[in-house]
Amino acid sequence: PITVEGHPGAGPIPPADGAVIRAGTTRVAHRHAVHDRPAARARPGPRHGTIPFNRPHRPGPPAPPDPLPAPGARHEAEPDEPLSIAGIVLPVVAGIVVALLWTPTMLVFAALGPVLTVGTWWERRRRRRRSHRKQLLADDRSLDELRRCLPEARRAEIVRRRGLHPDPAEVVRRARAPSVRCWERRAGDPDAFRVAVGGADEAFRPALVTACGDPPGEAAEALLAAVPPLPDLPVEVDLGAGSILGVLGERSAALAVARALLLQMAVHHGPADLVVAVAADRLDEGRWATWLPHTRDPRTGRLGSTLAATGEAAAAEPILGAAAGRLLLAVLD
Repeated sequence: PITVEGHPGAGPIPPADGAVIRAGTTRVAHRHAVHDRPAARARPGPRHGTIPFNRPHRPGPPAPPDPLPAPGARHEAEPDEPLSIAGIVLPVVAGIVVALLWTPTMLVFAALGPVLTVGTWWERRRRRRRSHRKQLLADDRSLDELRRCLPEARRAEIVRRRGLHPDPAEVVRRARAPSVRCWERRAGDPDAFRVAVGGADEAFRPALVTACGDPPGEAAEALLAAVPPLPDLPVEVDLGAGSILGVLGERSAALAVARALLLQMAVHHGPADLVVAVAADRLDEGRWATWLPHTRDPRTGRLGSTLAATGEAAAAEPILGAAAGRLLLAVLD
């Protein structure tokens, strides 16, 4: 079956910019052309396949979205207060006694007691019910606002999550163009050395906040559970210092995954922050990495200085020396 952004593709559907079209296990991203080549300057002499450019300042990765306002638990109506029998009987008894001892006019004041008691009880009951109706209306308005905001928030979260980790086709485009977004991540960035290892659907679970600070109510949770999942989101892995990632499976598929991970690391991070070392059983299988500037020895300028055979233990020391305080990404085959 063919789906567009997780929805069945029944009939012609004009995909939006960035939409993912899925046909079986194949995924195709629909994007408009991007013109973000750097303003290159001519440099005399041999260029050795390089192009000088000024990398623009990166404002940083998109921040997580703000919590969505949601209603709390449904307000239940408070039970009515019982009518005070003592408030009715006692003034009448006291008024009769006073009327018998002094003057019958006190019976008028005796009648006021029950009237005030009943009137006060009725007024409290009316105010309590009116307040409950207002609370229910406020809950309904808050739930309607959440229902209106969820589709927009879902789409924004899809764009944000995919923007954090572009797909391999976009990564290749940035390298070939070249793009000013090459090497945009620095070691101190929150997304430094984080790459995508694949794609998967994920439930949409944004943070919800209520006006009173209580947990969201059942109606809000039910509304959130009915939202379709976020389709084709990147599955993030951290390849920072101390991280180890193993790729198992059929060799050609495993090598393709490894190349995709290495490509993301090399395109997102510059040689100032990353060193790539490749150790293979046969050196010919690792020659493809020698074009990466991340394999350059900072002391000699030679590319491929971090390429070694897996059995050469003595090669580890110069590779570690070439790192010079940068992150060392070791690819072992």
